[in-house]
Amino acid sequence: GNANGVIEPTANDPLITWLVTRPYNSDDKSVDGFEVAVQHLFGSSGFGVGANATFVDGDVKFDVNSLEVQSPLNGLGDSANFQAFYENNGLSVKVTYAWRDAYLIGVGQSQGSSDAPPQFAKTFGQWDMSINYDINDNLTVFIEGINLNNETEQGYGRYEEQFLFARQYGTRYALGVRYSFK
Repeated sequence: GNANGVIEPTANDPLITWLVTRPYNSDDKSVDGFEVAVQHLFGSSGFGVGANATFVDGDVKFDVNSLEVQSPLNGLGDSANFQAFYENNGLSVKVTYAWRDAYLIGVGQSQGSSDAPPQFAKTFGQWDMSINYDINDNLTVFIEGINLNNETEQGYGRYEEQFLFARQYGTRYALGVRYSFK
């Protein structure tokens, strides 16, 4: 700094590159969608099934063939879930399949590209299961299995052939006991 304690730039100072991002309001966009859900119990047997699906569409998608700056909506995609279950006499068994169609994660890949290329998540589906047994009104034992089919999350760029990443979490199991004070 100078005699007054003020920092003054010199020709020897390193250059600083700033990346400034901020939200902004874009032009009018619209999203349409609908959700369907059904659940059925097979009498008083304790067996049942349930399914739901969400379908969305709109003018907020990323146009992969355009190099213009775009205002897409991240995370927009169809999804569906299916569940078969049994619940009776303190025993609960659930098997679930969760599916999500490909969707835009965001714009920009941190690779120095000037056109802010997109990142998409590939279609993904996984099987989960849980078994709970109530030993009494306060004590429950359980086992859970998540991602039983060992599905891998994947991301790609402008086109599915531009592989960007894969996340392999593997199948996870949990065994436990729950106690509630009533």
